[in-house]
Amino acid sequence: MANWDVLIDKLAVADSPVRLTWDELESLVGDLPASASKHRTWWSGDRGHVNAWKAAGFALTDLRLGETVTFDRVADPGHPSSGVVTADGSVPTATAGEHSDGHVEADLVLVTCVKSKREAPSAAKDLYVSPLFTKQRAYAEQTGRPWFILSAEHGLVAPDDWLAPYERYLPDTPAAYRAAWGRWVAERLELLTGALQDRVV
Repeated sequence: MANWDVLIDKLAVADSPVRLTWDELESLVGDLPASASKHRTWWSGDRGHVNAWKAAGFALTDLRLGETVTFDRVADPGHPSSGVVTADGSVPTATAGEHSDGHVEADLVLVTCVKSKREAPSAAKDLYVSPLFTKQRAYAEQTGRPWFILSAEHGLVAPDDWLAPYERYLPDTPAAYRAAWGRWVAERLELLTGALQDRVV
């Protein structure tokens, strides 16, 4: 099992950003599972290794699966965007509605589901119980904007939608399911909130 404490120690004393080849990373933390080189989602969400570098104040700012990883310090390690990587492996940037301090005024906020859930049916906003989700929810609520949860099982759900506990991990689903899931989420978001063009999500 990989030991991420060794990486955290290296990041803590290094000049930022820190770029490591895959071999360098594995020599530091130990062998990585096959999913680490196949799925970008392994590098985000509510996972022990992700929470480790986020808690230390770092974000994964560039990821080339099986080749290199780059970590950089973030001003606010508790911010939900810390450690988020876009489809091309970069950290999301924003221009529309961006304040001088880098804060973006969102029109809509989407937060991710997490593995840790209550054992009984609950409102979606209460079903997920990890520290990461708690932070995401707090951020979403304090924006005062409409917010939704991205559920691997149910697609786009409103905070007050009633859900039963479930076990589904999106990367483990077939590509056809993920493609349909993505279209379903986008179409439902537009149905509930109106046209998405020129809106910050």
